[in-house]
Amino acid sequence: MVVDFARRIFSNPNRLRRLGSEGGWIIAGQVATVAGSLASVRVLTGYLSPTHYGDLALALTLYGLASQVFTGGLIAGIGRFYSIAVEQADLHQYLKGSLLCMNRAIVALFGVAISSYNSALSSIQSAARQRIVVALHASGDAWLKIALAVLLLRLFGISASTVVVGFAISAFFVTVSQLCFLRKLSAQHAQVINELRGARFYLSTTRLENAYGSAAEGIFLAPEALISDIPPHRDLLSGEPFETVHVPGLNLAMLRVRRRLLTGVNLRTWDSVIAEMLNITQYRLGSVVRC
Repeated sequence: MVVDFARRIFSNPNRLRRLGSEGGWIIAGQVATVAGSLASVRVLTGYLSPTHYGDLALALTLYGLASQVFTGGLIAGIGRFYSIAVEQADLHQYLKGSLLCMNRAIVALFGVAISSYNSALSSIQSAARQRIVVALHASGDAWLKIALAVLLLRLFGISASTVVVGFAISAFFVTVSQLCFLRKLSAQHAQVINELRGARFYLSTTRLENAYGSAAEGIFLAPEALISDIPPHRDLLSGEPFETVHVPGLNLAMLRVRRRLLTGVNLRTWDSVIAEMLNITQYRLGSVVRC
């Protein structure tokens, strides 16, 4: 069989030239792609620090993973059915269907990205105890999806793509609204920071285990602070000078902290926190790939 196949190829000079030309272009394209990748590494490493280049590598890894998960199978299927469409003289419908599938995938990916961004904003609002904002946006997103989907179906006809577009537009509008409320939250937080800086004392009698975030702001902004003696607060003050005091009328011991005596040994920048999160994510992605 192999001998017959080779005989048919080499017996036809036109086919041999065509295959040679196609093979040459494939090899040239691969060589140019590899050269471009190597040049990209050389150029980017000249501009980016090792940390920034590591962040870029992680982002490109996530991009490649998302591309394979969401569109890899679709792209492979589109290429697979080209020869079938040509044999059936149905190339026009094949191209139309392929572009339609890719358009749907792009819209779906846009909707997923916006929805994920919206979920992250909702998480921030929830952590800031903005329960009303979270509830309004969650319910508004649900009903806005229905309204936009019905509106677009009536305007452009019945199709799944129309519904996906409506959902994506809904997620976009809700995300814009979330960003507006987030700016208000940032302004409110700035006002709180200014008040803490102008205060003489910061007092916190909370027993909540997740209260160390606000306590950190208080003890580093107010000249003197009294915070409840709970494990998170002691962890926050690890390595820092403080004294345990008892306030009359309170059944809870308090930790007295003076700002001028603090060294900031436990303070961390957001850059270091984000870098640690990226390293953990990269390690977990590497473990998944190896599995």
